[in-house]
Amino acid sequence: MPSLSKNTKNLIYKQRRLS
Repeated sequence: MPSLSKNTKNLIYKQRRLS
């Protein structure tokens, strides 16, 4: 399930960059 992990990491990364 690396796809899920990557998706979650990407989401957090995007949100962190937005902050």
